[in-house]
Amino acid sequence: MPDSGRLSSVREDLRHRHWLLRLARRVCRTPAARRCAVTGAIGAGCLLHVLHADRPSLAAFSLVWDLEYTRALAEATSASLVF
Repeated sequence: MPDSGRLSSVREDLRHRHWLLRLARRVCRTPAARRCAVTGAIGAGCLLHVLHADRPSLAAFSLVWDLEYTRALAEATSASLVF
């Protein structure tokens, strides 16, 4: 189990992320919804990158990172982390 002090810090950080990322975590609670969102965001991010739309591309990949990070953290701590 991760250090509880570090885990508290990570949870606090997740609570203060952009409101759209927090909303996406709530909407994508089920594994199927998360997979769809991650797959779609990867596709959108790649397309936007090819089109040189850097900011929207980074936003799409930020969503992927956030959803996958919270999924892995939840699995590692055996907790539901929706902030």
